Amino acid sequence: KGVGALFVEENKHLIGVVTTNDFFYKILNPVLGIGRPGTRLTIGNCATAQRIKEVMDVVDKGGAKLLAIHNWPALEGEESQLSIHLDIDDVDQIIKDLKSIACSIELRER
Repeated sequence: KGVGALFVEENKHLIGVVTTNDFFYKILNPVLGIGRPGTRLTIGNCATAQRIKEVMDVVDKGGAKLLAIHNWPALEGEESQLSIHLDIDDVDQIIKDLKSIACSIELRER
């Protein structure tokens, strides 16, 4: 509704103001790994726990450390997507292995 800031009260006393920037920079960005080094992949065809396990097995085999993971819910007419942030830059072999298990992959440029 266009609200860009909220007052923070404690015991009916104003103790601060939180803005949308606070939310993005202090909460959402760290959760998603935004601003951290490494590589982010968006993976489709990965809506079940079994498929996520298969993806994590590929990541483990590739020697990458998982920095962040998030499952984006499906929008109308689309499939859900799994976003993973890995601690490595060279993900060519991981992408190849993910494609071999029928995952659709999008490399997110940083």
